[in-house]
Amino acid sequence: MNEELEAVKKQQCLWARGKGIDFDKRGYVKEHFDNLYNRHLMSQAQNEYQQADGAELDHKMWALHSSSALVYNFFDYWRRTEVAALAQSLRLLAGPYTVALEHKLNKPPGVPGKKPNVDVFFFGGHLISPAAVEAKFTEPYQRRTKMELKSAYVMAPCLWDNYPKCGILAAALTKNEGGFLYLDAPQLLKHIVGLRTAFDKGAFELIYLWYKVPGDIAARLESEINKFHEWVDDEVRFRALTYQELFAGLMDRRDSHVDWFEYMAERYFPMA
Repeated sequence: MNEELEAVKKQQCLWARGKGIDFDKRGYVKEHFDNLYNRHLMSQAQNEYQQADGAELDHKMWALHSSSALVYNFFDYWRRTEVAALAQSLRLLAGPYTVALEHKLNKPPGVPGKKPNVDVFFFGGHLISPAAVEAKFTEPYQRRTKMELKSAYVMAPCLWDNYPKCGILAAALTKNEGGFLYLDAPQLLKHIVGLRTAFDKGAFELIYLWYKVPGDIAARLESEINKFHEWVDDEVRFRALTYQELFAGLMDRRDSHVDWFEYMAERYFPMA
């Protein structure tokens, strides 16, 4: 286990011990709702996770270092209280927005496999461009042996029409030649395919949200984010934001949401 991943898991275990929460040696809580803000999974979120393909409710969400738990603890609260403040902190255009978790996108014929699921999806009326958020917690700190894309993402006819640079990157990734070690570029390209299937060219935004742990991996990840941005910038509105920046952007609302801020600062943002 690398230092960054170990630091995150240690922080989560220290928080749990301080709260008297039981967990096993892998860092999974024994009482599932101990991992959620207010120890409660709202019915809307439960339905969304059940309909998605990630099987988050089977076991993933019960890890103290779970990305889906962080998404739920962060986004579900604000979509039920002040969506506008959340959108502003994400630097989205003025809404109003509706927010969905684990939103399933369609994909064009000829591309096999599961439909892409985006962690958080902001959508509104016909004058508002939707925004998809791919959120990461510990995943970037677990290096993969391959960052490879299935050949169907190159072979499917007309898939990258009007997206030639994305198509070139896709071709490289089918050969594991993209040079990405920590950024899941294939997943982001799959999201782009799903978004362009549903919306006109440029009429959507893709946001990569990640949890920053200072160190060599974070520095490399930032470099890979910039490289991906250079690949797709002319064709897709893509940008990255850290959870720390998102949390800081909501600070002016702290007096109105004291309990939530105390919970999140103690658990995820101890230096805030």
